[in-house]
Amino acid sequence: MANAETNVMRDIPEAEAHAIPQSQLDTDTQSLRGAKAAVEAAQAAVEQAELNLGYTRVVSLVDGIAGITLCRWATWWGRQRSSPRFHR
Repeated sequence: MANAETNVMRDIPEAEAHAIPQSQLDTDTQSLRGAKAAVEAAQAAVEQAELNLGYTRVVSLVDGIAGITLCRWATWWGRQRSSPRFHR
């Protein structure tokens, strides 16, 4: 974006003096606007990512383990049985 700003600032007096075509100043001005829009879009993407990250935080009302185990891992994967064996 700094390069686009430099080009526009350099081209303004040259275009007024008819040293360069007006189309070159217009092109550089549009490049500057495009660069500014890209920066704003990137800032919006960062803001959106921060907002989305805020929704991913899960807070438990209870410390420690909040669930119970219905079945042991070995029951499902380690043994060959027709029905699962539940842990009580």
